[in-house]
Amino acid sequence: MKRRNAATLAGMLLVLLSANLPIAGASGPPADDWWVLGSGGGTAGGGAITLNDTLGQPVTGPANGGAFTSNAGYWQAPAAPAAVPGLRGSRVSGHVQLDWTAVPVDIYGQPLGEVIYRVYRAVDTPYFTPGASPYAEVPAGTTFTDPDTSVIGTVAHRTYYVVTAVSGGLESGPSNRTGVMAYRLVPGS
Repeated sequence: MKRRNAATLAGMLLVLLSANLPIAGASGPPADDWWVLGSGGGTAGGGAITLNDTLGQPVTGPANGGAFTSNAGYWQAPAAPAAVPGLRGSRVSGHVQLDWTAVPVDIYGQPLGEVIYRVYRAVDTPYFTPGASPYAEVPAGTTFTDPDTSVIGTVAHRTYYVVTAVSGGLESGPSNRTGVMAYRLVPGS
């Protein structure tokens, strides 16, 4: 069985290597076929054949098309966006305003298409897990102003926020957390 696999691979390599050889008397460059045979390294036939590189056209990196990405000659399913960095909150005209840094890449560093952001909010639970329904969605931009004015100045409760990025139906992990905490100062205490 190993001998047959080695012979098949050797025959395939011979055919692939001879596919782009120029023909005597033909004009122009050799045919530039679209095929590629790439490998991260391996041996066959008891070590008689080793493939550690690419045959055919060079493997050039990622290419996106529909629901899949071709990266270094291998098809891979899309990946979730990287987590949203730099979430911070501030008070603007009696509202909580959240700002964060845009997420242009997925968890593998590949560029993303359209990215929307989901804002999650919880009261009195600083380390909450974002649930099925976000508090708000931000289709463009990296800023969200909470319309709830009762968040600022409420001493009885603390409000916490997390933001995620969504691209191609896949959601990132949660951002860092930020929160609003109001304290009543009592004179003379």
